[in-house]
Formats: sequence, C-alpha cells, structure tokens
Amino acid sequence: MATNKWVARRAFGYCGRNLDRGQIFEAQGARNDEKLERLGFMRRLKRADPVAECGRCQQQFVGDGERDGHVKFRHLQLERAQTEEERVRLEEQHQEREERITEETAPLHLDKTAATLAGRAGR
Repeated sequence: MATNKWVARRAFGYCGRNLDRGQIFEAQGARNDEKLERLGFMRRLKRADPVAECGRCQQQFVGDGERDGHVKFRHLQLERAQTEEERVRLEEQHQEREERITEETAPLHLDKTAATLAGRAGR
C-alpha cells in the first residue's frame, strides 16, 4: 500500500504549516522530505497506527495522547491568551516541554547526517 501519509515524530514547520508531534499529514514532495525522514522528523504512517481526530480542527494524530496535547495547547491555551506577550510566553513554554518529550521519545538520527555518512564512506 503506497501512501503519501506521514507522521510528525516531533513538532516542526513543514511547507508553511506548524505540525505538532504525532500529527498525520500528507507529504508535499518538498526537496527536504528525504532528509526530514532520514533525520527522524517524520515517518510513514503505518496501517497499525491508531488514529485520533481533533474535534475542533479535524486534524488527525497517531494516538490520543498526541491529540490531547494538541488540543490543550492549540485550542485551549493559545485561544485564551489575552495578549501577544502571553501568547509568546505560552509558545515558548510549550516548545521547551515538547523538546524534553521528543528528546526522550523521538530523538533525532544525528548518526545519519550528510556529514556523518560522508565520513563513514571516506574510511
């Protein structure tokens, strides 16, 4: 089954969109898609992956925890921010929390960078 559906293993910007950890999206054929996959930012969606949909924006996620984190941050915290400063503060706190979680659950594949691979080939 060939599919163009992918999962964001960590939060990142893709083709003008901010993807949340666990969010399902369609690859756009961007020139960096191969690098993003190789380094661990995204992976192909598997048939066995559970799918949970956000009731507010209908985005899909691989699991209830990922969806719930999206809802809490995107729809509850950010929508309630009263000022731009509060919004920025909330985004910074969220980014720090997400970074801690993703370093434990989806570390980058730094052993697969172009420089690392080139160094191995030169040995």
